[in-house]
Amino acid sequence: MTNIQVLAFPYACGSLDSYSKLCHIDGIDLIKYELPGRRSRISEKLDSLNSVMIEVCNVINFNSPYVIFGHSMGGYLANELCRFIEINKLHKPRKVIISGQCPVDNNNDSLEEYNELSLDNTKTYISLFNGTPQEIINNKELMEFYGEIFYQDMQFINQYKMNNSSKKVKSNVEVWYSDQDIHVKEENIMKWKDYAVNSCNFKKFKGDHFFINNIFQDPKLTFELLCC
Repeated sequence: MTNIQVLAFPYACGSLDSYSKLCHIDGIDLIKYELPGRRSRISEKLDSLNSVMIEVCNVINFNSPYVIFGHSMGGYLANELCRFIEINKLHKPRKVIISGQCPVDNNNDSLEEYNELSLDNTKTYISLFNGTPQEIINNKELMEFYGEIFYQDMQFINQYKMNNSSKKVKSNVEVWYSDQDIHVKEENIMKWKDYAVNSCNFKKFKGDHFFINNIFQDPKLTFELLCC
């Protein structure tokens, strides 16, 4: 059986490590792409959407099946990459999965608050997300470090929102969301169907904004959801 490549864009402040569990699942090849501004690329700024699209297309093997996945901030990048691939007439993904995010034109109340964040209160705001480990929240130096990354990511999102709208795509779209996510409204999630030329399927899960962490604990379920 041919493995399925998975290109996974992280949420704000996340990195390739956020999806480390995917590396150990039979049938999945996690594409080793790190966004600027984290880990080995910590000294770089995430400020050019086009550069990210070009970089990613250079690491995907378009002769083999692949899936695009993006959670929260990564959902915007997943939508953009799919459109970029279609414009450049490259082999389309098996499907694109947009998780925990609504279209730019229908963004949620939580994202509106990002416009008012300073670097200082970003450190407080980041602690409101259940996906932030307690050891980071309780460590001043780590909060300084990750707070800076989160702040830079929010600046990128704000700039993106000012200059872009979510794109209509011809590829198969799948939208994941959860029943207790206070940062994303279900009514806005449903508007992704307006950006899918063909199929757009919705999958609702139990949990908060970081419901994917529970899903990825189960290798069999993860493979079925991502690749089937």
